[in-house]
Amino acid sequence: MSVNNVPSVRFEAEELHTVNSILVETFTKCDVLKSDLVQYSPNPKKDLLDLREKLVDLAEMQKDVAALITTIETVESEVQGTEDVLKKLNFNKVSKIFDKAYKSALKEQYTNEDVENMICAVDTFISNKNSDVNTGNEELVVTATKESYLDPLTKCPIKDPVKSKTCHHNFERNTILKYLQKNSRCPYSGCVKSLSREDLVEDLALKRKLLNMKQNPNK
Repeated sequence: MSVNNVPSVRFEAEELHTVNSILVETFTKCDVLKSDLVQYSPNPKKDLLDLREKLVDLAEMQKDVAALITTIETVESEVQGTEDVLKKLNFNKVSKIFDKAYKSALKEQYTNEDVENMICAVDTFISNKNSDVNTGNEELVVTATKESYLDPLTKCPIKDPVKSKTCHHNFERNTILKYLQKNSRCPYSGCVKSLSREDLVEDLALKRKLLNMKQNPNK
C-alpha cells in the first residue's frame, strides 16, 4: 500500500472555499438589500425581519463551511504517513478523527463581523418604534453601532458580554442569566428565538471592541 493511494480530500476543501466565497459575496449583496428595504420597502419591518432570519441562517452556514474546511485539512494531514500507519487505518478510525476535528473546529468559529453588524442594525431599526421608515442606511448603521452595546434588559452598557449562538444577540452576562431563570425566549424586541443558558457563549469580539472603546474613548 502506497501513501499515494490514499484518496485526497483537497478537491473537497477547494470546493468549500468556493462556497465560502459565494457566501461572502451574498453577505455583501444583503447589505445593499438592507439599505434598499429601509428606503423603499412599503413594509420595511416585515422585510427586514425576513432578511434577518436569512442572514442568521447564512452566517451559521458559513461557520459550518469554515469548520469543514479546517476539518478536512486536519484529517488529510493525520491520515497521511508511513505505509505501516496507513495499513492500520479503517473507516471507523477516520470517522473518529473527522468527528473530533470537526467538533474542535466548530468551537473556534465566530460569526462574520460584518454580518453581526447588519443583524444589529436590523434589530435596532425594528426595536426603535419612533424610527422613520425613510431613514437612510448610514444613520441606521450608526445607531446600531451605538445601541448594540447596551444590554436589552437594563439598557445599560454591557461590561461582560455574552451572545446567543442561535440569534447572535448580545447581553450582559449576569443580567441574562437571571432573566433565563424565568424566561426561555430572547428578550430582544422582534426576536422569536428560544434561549437557554446552554445557548450563551462569551462574546470575545464584542469584549475586544469594548476594551478598545475604553482605551480610545475619542474614536
